[in-house]
Amino acid sequence: MHTNFNPRKDAKSILSLAAKMALEPLEKRVLLTTAGLPNWVSQGPSPTINGQTSGIVNPNNPVSGAVQAIAAHPTNNNIVYIGTVGGGIWKTTNARWPVDGVDNNGNGPMDDADPSEQVLWTPLTDQDPSLAITSLAFDPSDATNQTLWAGTGKKSSTFRAVGPSNGLMKTTDGGTTWEIYPTSLAKDGRTVNAVVPTTVVQGTGHVVLVASETTPYGTPELGKVKLGGGLLRSTDGGKGDFVKISGNANDNIDNDKDGTIDEADEDTGLPGGTVTAIVGDPSNPSLFYAAMPGQGVFRSTDAGATWTAMNTGLNGIANTAPVAYG
Repeated sequence: MHTNFNPRKDAKSILSLAAKMALEPLEKRVLLTTAGLPNWVSQGPSPTINGQTSGIVNPNNPVSGAVQAIAAHPTNNNIVYIGTVGGGIWKTTNARWPVDGVDNNGNGPMDDADPSEQVLWTPLTDQDPSLAITSLAFDPSDATNQTLWAGTGKKSSTFRAVGPSNGLMKTTDGGTTWEIYPTSLAKDGRTVNAVVPTTVVQGTGHVVLVASETTPYGTPELGKVKLGGGLLRSTDGGKGDFVKISGNANDNIDNDKDGTIDEADEDTGLPGGTVTAIVGDPSNPSLFYAAMPGQGVFRSTDAGATWTAMNTGLNGIANTAPVAYG
């Protein structure tokens, strides 16, 4: 035991030592800075080995990144876009070269195994804040087919972060540049499960529908828990004004901004909860179907403004859930 402890003297010593430590100059260092965005150099392609898989007969268990979304060009079958769960968006302009019966590389044989005759993929979004792509869709209102929408969020089974949910991304030049539309999805980190641009004109533009996960927010101790996410709808071509459509009857939110919450005219017929998919009827531009785990299938005949349950004959709906992330 220390028996010579002097509170006054020892306190001064401690303060003096702290002051010396605080004022001690650091050695000269060079800070690395970059102007603009970094340039990444490809070190592949090659698989990741020792993956946690089953059914692969290989001692190294080679695995590659998961492809979550595919968007094929409506009129050019050589152009295809893919969205990966942790590698961003990729594009090819020669998707059919290996099977098109043409000597594309000019070396004589057709559809040969020469690398220059194979499909070439180019990354488009390596510089963007998130590489976690969940959905891709061509915008049918663009006759030039240069406009695509992408959703972001968590679809990977990895425990590592592969990028936050940035909400929505949009390109109008075939993928050369992308604009981010964060909306409330990015702010609250909600995963976008589907983005469906339409040709239906309402408001100041065409309708864009978004399916996302639902998350509560607010202050539970004050009884003010609100439900955000679900199905969102834009009538300005997705320029940033997305209105929540699902769960408006009991979400504690003044969705129509008339000063009251959860009144009868806020009910769209779509309950609150995660929306996993939205599919349109090819023969009717205003007819859409939405899937909700545990709640069933719903139909809209007015481009997503109101919805009706279509669950007659469907059994075990309450026990349904999305397929596990892969």
